[in-house]
Amino acid sequence: MTYQEKSKWVKENLNTESAEVLMIFINYMYENGFTDFGECFGYLDYFKADGESVGLIHSYGKDEFCIYLNHEYFEHEKFPYDDELAEFMRRQVKPNWICGSNCTHCKEPDEFIFLGKKIDNVCKNCRLAFISYPEKLRKNKDTGFFGVEKMKMALKAMDLSKKIIEYKHKIV
Repeated sequence: MTYQEKSKWVKENLNTESAEVLMIFINYMYENGFTDFGECFGYLDYFKADGESVGLIHSYGKDEFCIYLNHEYFEHEKFPYDDELAEFMRRQVKPNWICGSNCTHCKEPDEFIFLGKKIDNVCKNCRLAFISYPEKLRKNKDTGFFGVEKMKMALKAMDLSKKIIEYKHKIV
């Protein structure tokens, strides 16, 4: 998708508050060399041929979006997280109850160690998620609206993921 097509999609599928926050991420993607494959996005063009992606963006309604992220790009000993960012990222681990009973990846228990901490009941497919929950599901500050401040933290994590991808593919 082009930037204009993605912007139009966001505006048509989300309410104003959610659209503004998601556009921060979209702008970041286009300014930092991520490739938009429609719902999925990757980093560096050659990933498209390999079928790899860093994650995907999905809208579930006018007040809910989710950016699902593939975890293997978010942890590497050469690029450590500070304590604040590590704790934020741990809170973004996607619990399997979000997927519902239709997700075949969530049916068997899996031990998942992320940034040095064991986390249970995690989806085995997309393990990280930046979710803007609809009003009816907002239970506390961690499952509340994924606003501008949380998005700023997410972009710091995305910067580290870029470095990890570049390092793994010997681009730096």
